[in-house]
Amino acid sequence: MRTGGALAALLALVGVWIGHTLEYIRVWGADGASATLFGFVHAYMVPAGAALVVAAMLCGRGLNRAWLRLGQRLDAAGVGLRRALRGTPAVVLDAPEPVPSLPSRLVGMTLALGVFQTLLYVGQENLEMIVRGRPAPGIATVTGVHWAAPLVQLAVAGVLALVTFAIGRRFRSRIETIATRVRLLRALSRRHSRLITRTSPRRIALTPLAQLGVHLWRRPPPIPLPV
Repeated sequence: MRTGGALAALLALVGVWIGHTLEYIRVWGADGASATLFGFVHAYMVPAGAALVVAAMLCGRGLNRAWLRLGQRLDAAGVGLRRALRGTPAVVLDAPEPVPSLPSRLVGMTLALGVFQTLLYVGQENLEMIVRGRPAPGIATVTGVHWAAPLVQLAVAGVLALVTFAIGRRFRSRIETIATRVRLLRALSRRHSRLITRTSPRRIALTPLAQLGVHLWRRPPPIPLPV
């Protein structure tokens, strides 16, 4: 849950940064947007963008590690399955936790990101006006020339949701493959255990006399006396 919340926050921050830049380019063009974005009020945009790039790289690194760990589990499950098919004992792995289906959440994720990004954008614009010494316009930041800002933020949120969906789909496919192999491995291991139980020789119950040995119950030979 913490990882999902951190990822959603990172997506929203990246989305509002991209949407903010695109909205200013839409209104004033590339030259005007460059002067506006990198002026005094928007001086924070460059370091904020650099921080978001670093955060995205760290997130990508974590996803790569998770992908490699899943690959190791996939290989281990394949090795165990081949051993079980040959009839040799194999280590049964734990199945990974299932990943929820993403297509059903794609629209909801897009809308949630779009609304969150728009709220961040409104707060961002109000803070910028306060820094300029002007009164905060409130919701008016998305009614004047920036009337399309919510639509821009929603479009950016849709692209980010699609990218997240594509990455999650690959993870889901690998996790399902591992789970299938683990189920087959467990079934083969149970079958192998039943075969061993059926073919194992039965122990013959011995009497106490047979367990101790018949020779222990015989009379010892006489000890010769010295002459």
